[in-house]
Amino acid sequence: MRAPLNELPAVVTCFGFGKAYQGAMAEMLATAREHHPAWSVVAGRSTAPDATFAVEGAADGHLWRPPVPFELDGSFNDWRRITRLKGWWLAEVWRRCPLPGDSGRRRILWIDADARCRSPIAFEVDPAAEVIAGPWFTDPDHDGRYATITTGMLMLQGAKSGATAQVLGRWSAQCLRQIEDLPVEPLPWRDGDQELLTRVLEETADDGTGPELVKLPHADYCYGRDKTSKAPTLFHGRRPKRIPKDPRLA
Repeated sequence: MRAPLNELPAVVTCFGFGKAYQGAMAEMLATAREHHPAWSVVAGRSTAPDATFAVEGAADGHLWRPPVPFELDGSFNDWRRITRLKGWWLAEVWRRCPLPGDSGRRRILWIDADARCRSPIAFEVDPAAEVIAGPWFTDPDHDGRYATITTGMLMLQGAKSGATAQVLGRWSAQCLRQIEDLPVEPLPWRDGDQELLTRVLEETADDGTGPELVKLPHADYCYGRDKTSKAPTLFHGRRPKRIPKDPRLA
């Protein structure tokens, strides 16, 4: 039986890399707590050049660091590296943060630091199913050739070692590989973590091993980047300024 997400237990998570993003994240979490007071929160804050995060809300460890070298060079590629931390971060939250009272189940909701909840996040899911849900975007330019899940808000649900976990593990591994060896941009825009997740989802859909994919209306969950919704659930504001080479200066 399906149920609104806001009526189910969940862990909402985000990280802020650099002081500007930490301030934005604090505002986002305040709106998430306002509309979802029962949800747990796991948040990371880092100003360390090696991306060591001080973690709030996770019983298993207070300092998390990606298992690959992480360096910024002051270029626009820094954004591409930082976004790829998301796959690794969510894999860590999945591994360390079970649902209260059910160590075998996970339900995690990532929300970007620049987003703000305008109302409860209430799309319906089957609580027992393996599910990945996110706003789905089809690019109106480039002859509509590009479609992707977007990860400004992303919900992952399933058994600890189920189909969602397998997708998450593959996504995290690809993100970490590209942090170490960032490829030449393959698209007419800066690619990030969501393109890698879309590729993994396509691969698992082709071989029949993937979770249910819920394609949410982009306008309702990315308002501010897509302004066609009259009653958006999430509003995305202006991103903080570009991260400098030393995030302690952000």
